[in-house]
Amino acid sequence: MKAKDHPDYFGEAICPGCKASLDCSHCVSPGDDKLRPKPKDLTVCVYCLTVLEYGHELELRKVSIDKFVKLSAEIQGQLMSTIKTLQRMKKEKNEN
Repeated sequence: MKAKDHPDYFGEAICPGCKASLDCSHCVSPGDDKLRPKPKDLTVCVYCLTVLEYGHELELRKVSIDKFVKLSAEIQGQLMSTIKTLQRMKKEKNEN
C-alpha cells in the first residue's frame, strides 16, 4: 500500500533541508490519532537527518541550533538517538 492510500494519510511534507518528499508521514497505528503529527511536533528527515518541526499547516521547517539547545535534555537525546539509528540503517543498507 502506498502512503497516500493509507486511511490515516494526511498529506505530503517536503523537507526544507534536502527537498525530499516525505510522503510516509502518516499515523503509524491505524485509528490512533495520538500518533498524528501536530503543530510544534518534532521529527527527523530520513534522507538528510535534519531536525524538523511541524508548522501550523503541518508544513515542515528546520529547527535552528538556538531552538535545539533550548529543548530539554530528554528531547535532545531522543532526537540524537533517532539520528544515530538512521545513520546506522543507512550504513547497513550501503554495505549490502
